[in-house]
Amino acid sequence: MMKNIKNIVLSILLLIVLTLLGTVVMKILDLLFGLEYESVSRVGFKVGFAAWILLIVGNVIYKLRKR
Repeated sequence: MMKNIKNIVLSILLLIVLTLLGTVVMKILDLLFGLEYESVSRVGFKVGFAAWILLIVGNVIYKLRKR
């Protein structure tokens, strides 16, 4: 039970970190290349969220194959 709670908390922290890093990276790319997105923060959030989904799915597949 405690292990499941720990995994859920770590997944939520990973989501927060990836969305923040996605936003920062998109802002840097916007400054460097002048991408001129309407909402760089929203695009960065989407990129971070997509990365989080991919990591979670990969982790689930790995755990299922390991059994």
